Amino acid sequence: MTQYVSDKIAALRLNPGSVDPDNPELQPVVGGSADNDKTEEEPIERPAKKAKVDPSAPKVASIPAIAPALLPPLGYSYNNLSVLRANAMKFLPNFFHKGQLSKLFFLFPDPHFKARKHKARIISPTLVAEYAYALKVGGLLYTITDVPDLHTWMTSHIAPCPLFKRLTEDEIDNLGLESGEGVVGCEGSELQRERERCVMEAVKRRTEEGKKVERGMGFTREKGGKEWSVWRRIEEVEA
Repeated sequence: MTQYVSDKIAALRLNPGSVDPDNPELQPVVGGSADNDKTEEEPIERPAKKAKVDPSAPKVASIPAIAPALLPPLGYSYNNLSVLRANAMKFLPNFFHKGQLSKLFFLFPDPHFKARKHKARIISPTLVAEYAYALKVGGLLYTITDVPDLHTWMTSHIAPCPLFKRLTEDEIDNLGLESGEGVVGCEGSELQRERERCVMEAVKRRTEEGKKVERGMGFTREKGGKEWSVWRRIEEVEA
């Protein structure tokens, strides 16, 4: 899997652009707003006569658009992306300084269904402490799975840690409005809120496993059956 991702990154770097190739249906907005409105410099050409719509004709889905502000300034270059195969359970502190990361994602991790294999699950009391070490104060930790038992396991092991606070759905929807979240220089703004919403959308639907769940091909074979949580790294409370 890591070799596949490495090859894909190398291929994407050879063909950079402003559209995510994994989501070609998303088109950047040119000369208008996210609603594809025309600008004053580009007048709308109206047909002389409104065409009749055939009710029996198949409906064509509209193409969702990306506001220019949500795109990287120079398009997608993929030079800030890499993959590493390693044992995070053993060596995670060797790769990151304290408070170096702003986000951690655990996207459809291996459930390890057998009880004797539960110790191999990527969320555990010991590892949660290491994740708190690597995350900066205000950083976010995301989990998502289509296995209800694993969701309960992950949340029940993160919740006792005094360095993490679980966010409500309203708080998740408003991420980015407070300072200390998101890209430096854009935090605490409506633009950053839209970026954080895009992150959450990617967590839910843009991963390979997320797409499988949408098609009913996940571990539980239940279409769309996903459970997620978002946690904020908070200051350590002195005794």
